[in-house]
Amino acid sequence: EQVRDGNETGVSKATLRNVIQASEAELVNGLQTLEAVELKDKWFMLDQEYQMKVLSYILRFFDTNSWTLDCVHKQETVETLTDLVNSIILAQVFDIYCTPMAGGESDDFSLDKDKVCRFFGDYLVSPGANFTVDEFLDMWQKAVPEGLQTDIKQLAGLVLVDTSSSPERIRRFAEYDLPTNIQERLEILFHTRERWSLEEISPFIQPLTTPKLNVNALLTKYAKPVNSAGKKYFCAKHGK
Repeated sequence: EQVRDGNETGVSKATLRNVIQASEAELVNGLQTLEAVELKDKWFMLDQEYQMKVLSYILRFFDTNSWTLDCVHKQETVETLTDLVNSIILAQVFDIYCTPMAGGESDDFSLDKDKVCRFFGDYLVSPGANFTVDEFLDMWQKAVPEGLQTDIKQLAGLVLVDTSSSPERIRRFAEYDLPTNIQERLEILFHTRERWSLEEISPFIQPLTTPKLNVNALLTKYAKPVNSAGKKYFCAKHGK
């Protein structure tokens, strides 16, 4: 559930334990992977608009202090911005986008530039949006803070580029909106595009892998490999 400008709902860890078979550590790790935040003993997914607002406060503070993005400081950031944002939320959003600086002091962090670029790209390519690739890339680069470099690879598993149109177009196609059943997921993928290279399809299959079945193994089992112009592709196993 979502939180926005302090109007929060949420779900407790105890409730989650009742419906998800996982250890405490696995549960917390999974929630953090989803970029959920904890407040008042409940977990929330941040509303995207609210998350953009909080992240923008943080990024502007870095800029105001003329900090290099490879060395920013959590304590000062949280203490200074706490009048604008709940400090608990602020600290967790900081941790989503910043990682401890290698070789730095305990309060030295580095901005995860790829993750920030991905979030801005995700924000811009909203459902129903349909841009040419060139206009989207230009808009996206202008939207991110100075010093960050966008790259279409940062949006793996979030978008599809239609290379058959002229000019090429980009649209939202999020991995997390697809079925969790591998066969149902592949049916949608191959309906959307007749064939995929391993690089193209991997972001949409990776979340379904297991220690015993990697992307290649799943595709070998549930899809059909074909070669074209010396390059390997995957298509529906029982396609025409």
